[in-house]
Amino acid sequence: MKSINKIDSIQALRGFAALGVILAHGSSLIHQHLDYQLVHQWALVGVAGVDVFFVLSGFIILYTALTRPVPRGTFLRKRFLRIYPVYWVPLAVLIFYHSLHPSPELPTDRGSTILGSILLFPQKEYVLGIAWTLSYEIIFYLFFALTFFVSPRFFYLCTMAWGLAIGALAGLSF
Repeated sequence: MKSINKIDSIQALRGFAALGVILAHGSSLIHQHLDYQLVHQWALVGVAGVDVFFVLSGFIILYTALTRPVPRGTFLRKRFLRIYPVYWVPLAVLIFYHSLHPSPELPTDRGSTILGSILLFPQKEYVLGIAWTLSYEIIFYLFFALTFFVSPRFFYLCTMAWGLAIGALAGLSF
């Protein structure tokens, strides 16, 4: 009988966080279209799954890089291939749909919004709403690749400086 690896348990927790996010989004749609309040309120807890998922993903990436190092190019290629092709399929469908059914709700600067959506550049609006999370994921991968693969100590130093800067900015906004 195979024993459960500690990383497998964290992967399972990450899976539950992702399911919580899906439940929250699905319940929000049910509430919006069917006005079914009970499921909507209960599923709002799933919104926290985004934060849990990001934190656990960052830990898993760091753990994997420390225990099974790979070249920077391989790391980025594997991450980008995991995100972009799967994302581009529904994005292409949505862009095609919007081209057939224009709406005043669409962004006024469609060209730059579409390009930013395709490349996952950080921006105010995307063609496909989920892109904002993927753009943060891409930023993390680039940050990780540009710091950790230079030196793990450099990564830790940059991460602490980034955390302190974010904390200071958050403190100023209250």
